[in-house]
Amino acid sequence: MAGQNIVSSVRAARGSSRLLAHVATLFLIYVLGLAAVFLIPPGSFFAAWWPAAGVSVAAMLCMKGPAWRMAIAIALVTTASNYVAGQPLTVSVLFGVANAGEAWLVATLITRGGREARLEGMPDVGRLLVAVLAGAAVFGVLAGGMVSLLLGGDFVASVVALAASHASAVIVIVPTVLSSASSLYVGRGVERLIQLASLASVVFLVFSPGQNVSLAFLTFPVLAWATFRFGVKFVAVEILMTAICVTVLTAVGGGPFVGDGLGVLNTSQLLQIYLISLAASMLFLSTARREREKLALEVEAREQLLRGGFVGAQVGFVILAQHGSDSIRAVEGNSVAAQLLGWPELATPSRTELLVPIHGDDPFIEIAARVLTDAGDGFSGDIELPNGRLIELFVTRFGGEDGAAVVTAQLIDVTTRRAAERATLDALRQEKDVADRLRDLSRQKDNFASSVSHELRTPITSILGFAEELEETTTGDDQAYVRIILRNARRLTDLVENLLEISSMTTQNSIRPGAAVDVNDVLRACIGQQGQAALGRNQTITVAVDLADPEVLCDVRDLTRIVSNVLSNALKFTPEHGSVELSSSLRGDHVEVVVTDTGPGIPAEDIEHVFDRFYRSPAATLKGVPGTGLGLSIVQSLVERLGGYVTITDAEPHGTTVKIALPAVTAVPAVPEVPATVAG
Repeated sequence: MAGQNIVSSVRAARGSSRLLAHVATLFLIYVLGLAAVFLIPPGSFFAAWWPAAGVSVAAMLCMKGPAWRMAIAIALVTTASNYVAGQPLTVSVLFGVANAGEAWLVATLITRGGREARLEGMPDVGRLLVAVLAGAAVFGVLAGGMVSLLLGGDFVASVVALAASHASAVIVIVPTVLSSASSLYVGRGVERLIQLASLASVVFLVFSPGQNVSLAFLTFPVLAWATFRFGVKFVAVEILMTAICVTVLTAVGGGPFVGDGLGVLNTSQLLQIYLISLAASMLFLSTARREREKLALEVEAREQLLRGGFVGAQVGFVILAQHGSDSIRAVEGNSVAAQLLGWPELATPSRTELLVPIHGDDPFIEIAARVLTDAGDGFSGDIELPNGRLIELFVTRFGGEDGAAVVTAQLIDVTTRRAAERATLDALRQEKDVADRLRDLSRQKDNFASSVSHELRTPITSILGFAEELEETTTGDDQAYVRIILRNARRLTDLVENLLEISSMTTQNSIRPGAAVDVNDVLRACIGQQGQAALGRNQTITVAVDLADPEVLCDVRDLTRIVSNVLSNALKFTPEHGSVELSSSLRGDHVEVVVTDTGPGIPAEDIEHVFDRFYRSPAATLKGVPGTGLGLSIVQSLVERLGGYVTITDAEPHGTTVKIALPAVTAVPAVPEVPATVAG
């Protein structure tokens, strides 16, 4: 970021301070204008040098408000200085207007496009020079025409003289307010004093009174010394001091621009051309040196940044070049690469040239040598180094043909990562083997359960058949024994059927082909099967069926098992003299079967587990309620297989409600329910 200059300082100042600076600048314009008019050489219509022009441009650049205000102030002050010094009023007014117009034009060109008024680089010097020449040309034409018309002077000579005097004044004075003080000097204080003394000596030597030898060029090397050792601000101030001294010494008859063969006009022109050339060349040299140093600092900072990232990277970097036919040269590298490759010299900051012979024992050297001699795209892949480390290597080739080829190599240690990947793959393979074994064991278990269940079905069926026959023919205590046999045989039958159902669910294509099944018929059948058990415990089963006889698409055995398991579960948990309610209803496109009992209900902590296979509530176990924990699990699996859902909630004031919803075959309007009762 550029430092602050006089223009930016004045523009940034507070209102009163800025106003004071403007007043002081206008007063300086008046004093300089007055002095320049008083010093007009005899026989001339205008001053040899007009420093008020440079101060006017500086005042215009410092103006923060509307530019026309400062332009009017400059015109009035310049008019006053000319008139007080003895110029006619008309001439004074025209000079004032022309001077204000020149200042406005130069300031506008310098800040064109919203640029900041500064002098930090060669583009800034170029814009300043263009603005100075344009402003001087405009002023020269306007003032020269006025001199020609009002005072009878030569138009061309007047234009040249006036333009030169104003151009030299602006190019000498304005840089002092545009250059920043951030780089006032580079060299030491003693060197500054020596340089100033040398410049003063040369100026006095070249322009001292009575010295007419053409030695004006001697000031250039001394000022060039300043441009290469000190800041732009220092150079601009030296140019201004040189211009003042040269102008004064020339006015008293010293220097190479005064001679018997030169008129007053020619002397002034040569002096102004000299000052313009001196100022322009030194400013260009000074800003060029500043830009070069700035660029060098940026390059150095970028190099340090890149080197810091290169050296401190967690990835190995190395740059290699060909060295003869049997070795390669390590140009640069970081500590990570030095450690991986086993080249400790690579990480030494003050190391000598590291040469590595090309041999086939090291795959890294072999790949780098091959890429160096080959114009291919490089190499990328994993290699194993002689020290056993596994690295991921990326080699890229640069240069070649006209320039010497180099390769950059990135080395990433992947030994641990590859070992972890192999361990992960081994673990996955072991997990897959365990899963396969578990699936095989599960199949064996299912096959065993299915085989045992099938083998048990035949003898249990025989026991049931003969026991039912005995029930009809026996009396007294024998009949009670037979009923115990029947009750336990039916329990065994239910257990075998549940095991067979679980086995069928774990096999593929377990969905049995279905047909339209009347839900009410299934409800009545299940009540008929379990009604006798309810009568034995003085339980009441109440049923309310939908008279529309809703149907669902399923295998009748699946629906029978669903209703039978839910009804059996409700009867088991309902105490003596309790009741169980069954109902069917058509709800839109679903058939709902609801079973509500008056049992103790299900504890809240057991609700989420009642559908788990083989899960039994601790409360049921403590009360001695028989069961295997398979009934509700089978119900949920069958219902979901048929595209429905089942929910369990607490009934009011106590008990449990099981709601089963299955897709209806046809959706028909529901008719009122007609209750029926089986009394115990």
